[in-house]
Amino acid sequence: MAGQSGGDARATGAVRVAWVDAAKGVGILLVIAGHVWWRPGPAHHVIYSFHMPLFFLLSGYMVTPQPGWALLARQARSLLIPFAAFSLILIGIDLIVEHARGQVPIFPGLGAGIRAILWRTESLRGPFTILWFIPCLFFTRLAWNAVARRWPRPDDWRWALLVALVMAAGHGIAARTTASPLGSMAVPAAFTCFWVGQLWKARPPGRATILLLLVPLAAVTLAVLPPVNLKPGDFGMPLLSLAGAAAISILLCSGIAQLPDSVSHPLARLGRASLVIMYVHVAFIHYLTPYMGRWMLFAVALGGSVLVQKLAAASRLGRIVLLGQRN
Repeated sequence: MAGQSGGDARATGAVRVAWVDAAKGVGILLVIAGHVWWRPGPAHHVIYSFHMPLFFLLSGYMVTPQPGWALLARQARSLLIPFAAFSLILIGIDLIVEHARGQVPIFPGLGAGIRAILWRTESLRGPFTILWFIPCLFFTRLAWNAVARRWPRPDDWRWALLVALVMAAGHGIAARTTASPLGSMAVPAAFTCFWVGQLWKARPPGRATILLLLVPLAAVTLAVLPPVNLKPGDFGMPLLSLAGAAAISILLCSGIAQLPDSVSHPLARLGRASLVIMYVHVAFIHYLTPYMGRWMLFAVALGGSVLVQKLAAASRLGRIVLLGQRN
């Protein structure tokens, strides 16, 4: 699953899949690019057509049903502890850096920052903008597990009915409010992506499905369909935009799986560091934008984030608190 540490993988019997890690590496590069080149345009449209659904699809592809309370404990350790730690660190950095620059911090103090991160997640900006992803992943993982323990086969017709109802509810709620405490507005789409990931693994698309369904759907999505923006619950055109995101993701992963080791191995290393990169890359972009060009920003955001991951992995405290690994 996304963000699962090596220790967690061994503890649950999961096996790392090289192309999945490499796909997460490509995904995190797209996330950084989307925040560096954030203005609307062709590149922005392509990236936002699928980049966040890609992570949830890969999580769904790798996930397996587990006992509920044991899963809750593992997910709290691997996701919620780093989420809390990085949130506090980012609030502190913003207060220090903006005061040093003579700017107004995003939050006036620690308490205001915590309240916004917990209850007004949809309004987060600057270095905090990506913090919706982790609690959304946490809740989606628990929700999927609760259903999958009852219906273990993703091709069970009840899954399709449930997903249709979940997405209908998601569109209905998004039409009435933009509130998304702890990223909850994105959970319906993330839950759907988990199911599609499981279905993809159970029934890999054949050549005919790829040529007659996935390629045309991906092309239409990139050409004309509105992209998805999961953070505020913007799911694009009902059914089609999310289906198009899945089609693009599956086609991309099919290509990534064919890459030579010289290319896939560096991407896989980025994929294994993707959660830490997700947390901190926007901070580099936010604070350095006035002083650097776009390509330099991209390089510094990527390199700085990888350095943070290496520093966290170098100490026992960092591995526990920032990477969510076992003691």
